[in-house]
Amino acid sequence: MIVFVLLVFIQFIPNQKPPTSEDTKNDITISDNVKNDVATVIKTSCYDCHSNQTHYPWYAYVAPVSWLVVSDVKEGRRKLNFSEWGLYDKRHKIKKLSDIKEEVDDNEMPMSIYTMIHRNAKLSESQKDMIIKWSQDLGNSILDKKE
Repeated sequence: MIVFVLLVFIQFIPNQKPPTSEDTKNDITISDNVKNDVATVIKTSCYDCHSNQTHYPWYAYVAPVSWLVVSDVKEGRRKLNFSEWGLYDKRHKIKKLSDIKEEVDDNEMPMSIYTMIHRNAKLSESQKDMIIKWSQDLGNSILDKKE
């Protein structure tokens, strides 16, 4: 009974979710003209935590799970936000692309706790290869651009 009362009580503790936005003017898919196949994969596997286009599932509204979701989204956006890609400078973009390559190659992203629930976000080997190649190619393209 105490556990039930505690679970009900914690639902009233404020937990501010990061806001969402459909504004895409600085989104990586627009600013760097990402091909549809790559855009589809990163939107499915990355955007809930690494963009302003987060889709909060029902459990994101139930404490204590909501606290983990909010924490992960805030941390994800802090580290990389595809919705703000156009605002990054050249050096920052190249670093982030290197991080993407490394995280995907090391099976660190998407996080296993996320793919456990969102099975369609789990990357196949061919998707991993595609993201790694894309991040390398885009990084090289950015390096080659004259400012």
